[in-house]
Amino acid sequence: MNDLLPQVLRPEVFFPLALHLDLFCTVKGLKRVSLSPSPSFSYQFHGDFWNDHITAWLSQYVIKQPVEREFPLDLEGLSEFQNRILTRLDHIAFSSTCSYAEVAGPRFARAVGSVCNKNPWPLFIGCHRVIASSGMLGGFAYGHSLKQALLTFEKPLSTL
Repeated sequence: MNDLLPQVLRPEVFFPLALHLDLFCTVKGLKRVSLSPSPSFSYQFHGDFWNDHITAWLSQYVIKQPVEREFPLDLEGLSEFQNRILTRLDHIAFSSTCSYAEVAGPRFARAVGSVCNKNPWPLFIGCHRVIASSGMLGGFAYGHSLKQALLTFEKPLSTL
């Protein structure tokens, strides 16, 4: 497929969120992801590396059957602390949530929020799954409504 045109998943796959993902890839892996509103779910690659693996992951995510990533993340430019926190966030399971304090302890809750806000891989590393200890949503770089929509989408059918 032409990587200059936005990619749309198979028409039989329904993803309820109207998002466009810009996926920036290097030979080292997925460098960053940018989310923006869109009439329907779509994505566009910027770089010719890992595209098939990323498409396969997205195809599973939108049908609520997430799989392990089979592509690396390009970690260049991250501090050791950011890397450590993002690694912890990466272990929060699909449809689960965790508080900022649970990620790194109560003393570091604000720092965790800061790392989440700058997460280069939203969706791929679920910073939207991190909520306040009170149960409130907390922040999200792309807004509260998208955070709530992602959490609602990920809920198991039995809890809806």
